[in-house]
Amino acid sequence: MSTNTEQLKANEYLGQGNNNQHQGNMAKSVESYQKALELNPNSVAALSELAQIYKERKEYEPAFTYYLKLVSLRPKKPSFFQSLARVSKNYAKVLLKKNDLNRAIAAYGEFLNQKLPKNHNLDKIDRICQTLGESIHKLTVRQGEFSSAITFFQKAIEKSPYKVWSYYHLGNLLAKQDKLDEAIACYEKAVAIRPKFSLALLSLGRLLLKKERPNEAFQCGIKILHNRGNFKNTRLNHIFIELLSIKSNSTKWKEALQKAIEQIETSSSNQGLKLKAATYRNIGKILRNQGQYSESIEFYQKSLYHSLQQSRPEFVNLYWEQGKLQAPDFSVIGFGKCGTTAFYDYLGQHPHVLPAVGKEPMYLYHGLVKSKDVETKDWSLPSPEKDLYLAHFAPRPEGSHFITGEASTTNVFPGCDTIMSSWFPNIKLIAIVREPVRRTISHYEQLLKVGSQKGTLEEVINSELDELEASTDIAQTVIRKFRRGWKEHIAMSLYVYPLERWMNLFPREQFLILTNEQLAQYPEDTMKRAFEFLGLPECNSIEYHRRNVGSYPQVDAKLLSRLSNFFRPHNQRLEELLGRKFNWDDN
Repeated sequence: MSTNTEQLKANEYLGQGNNNQHQGNMAKSVESYQKALELNPNSVAALSELAQIYKERKEYEPAFTYYLKLVSLRPKKPSFFQSLARVSKNYAKVLLKKNDLNRAIAAYGEFLNQKLPKNHNLDKIDRICQTLGESIHKLTVRQGEFSSAITFFQKAIEKSPYKVWSYYHLGNLLAKQDKLDEAIACYEKAVAIRPKFSLALLSLGRLLLKKERPNEAFQCGIKILHNRGNFKNTRLNHIFIELLSIKSNSTKWKEALQKAIEQIETSSSNQGLKLKAATYRNIGKILRNQGQYSESIEFYQKSLYHSLQQSRPEFVNLYWEQGKLQAPDFSVIGFGKCGTTAFYDYLGQHPHVLPAVGKEPMYLYHGLVKSKDVETKDWSLPSPEKDLYLAHFAPRPEGSHFITGEASTTNVFPGCDTIMSSWFPNIKLIAIVREPVRRTISHYEQLLKVGSQKGTLEEVINSELDELEASTDIAQTVIRKFRRGWKEHIAMSLYVYPLERWMNLFPREQFLILTNEQLAQYPEDTMKRAFEFLGLPECNSIEYHRRNVGSYPQVDAKLLSRLSNFFRPHNQRLEELLGRKFNWDDN
């Protein structure tokens, strides 16, 4: 078949594909476009249609392949890069769910092999390199096998023109292995190539701090500041402010801090208000950790002011100046991975509820319990610690109909109950529980996702079960494990033991116990109960949506059975404490 004949036939298939698409026959449409590509592999029209179809179907692997081909054929067309960036993000999520490190490495390699011009769509190229590289990092940490990813990035540095991101991702992997000097060298090379690479400067600064090189770490913060590298991501923003705070007792810190504040003060957009709120909150937290309570209070209140300017402008205009700091009205005390984020989001949509400085300030636990002898201190006396905690909440006029509270899942940890009963004996307490086997697995997967979990699910859970089953005093063992924090998967699902402590300190009528299952299946009815408990009028404008929903690999049936059998008597004890049935054995 001659070239002209092939082109004509390809165009014919292309037309058939378009007609089939208009008629809603997507299977035949895909078949026609693929036949067109067989005859003309560089048909932008066929590639574009197939890429769009697969993207809409959420079949991200073929969509990624087709968009990759499109950006190689039309490297100066922004829409193809934009689509590739979006598809890459979703494709990376799919690979994370499949735990497919080899495919993640292959996908990044395929992208780096494209002949892309350096001066076009650089922001999109950065997004793709960041997304795919982070998926490789997470999968590598999850699997505990670093050699293939490290080798890939080392070769990418040799061959690819986009060395800056390869140096950055390689540095992250080396840092995870505690090879700090090698990681520092990678970050320095990334910054040498791109001096305004704020993410690399941030990572470099953190490692320099670990190596006890504070002057150099401080300079990383200053460079980020000069690059106008304020971070919209709250965690990164916090690290940035932390770098600037290294010289907190010097005029340099004050000058740097003032410049950081000046950079964000000019923005009045919603995104600008969010950035201001995050920056002030992080400054407040760092000052708190340094024991500068009065200064910390000032910044926490500034954070709230800018946050409420966005979410409750009428309240700020009418009441901010005349309000005063008061005790919170409620606290969502737990439990983690039980839906507290969604619950607090729904609660915060009620027009009479004012959000705290972040959903989870975690001040009671991280700021007090971990650093002080909680049981021997008289918490009923006036203290700067209490004043600082009150600063986490918006000032309200006496007798107003507004309420406020927080949802730190660490509040359920031992010690927080002692402080709260002394400070706020009349506070209303909300706890959300979940079928414990699912919660335990969700907890493990969450830690795996963020790269702080080692060992397989079976290894970790069986080890914890062995220890708990050997305990002669399960209540004390569980409370001790709660004190060890988030690494304890099973103990965090034994709700009855911390709740017994709380219910020995507060009357039962101050508690509302909800379930994750109720919240997920019947959010409107569940929130109606919560609003009634908190003395709020009904609200029909809440937008209900699932938050932090995960999908997890198949779990061994024997492990599930062992977990279910272990939890059964503790679930029964919880039912006796609360006087209600959960029917978790039916799930």
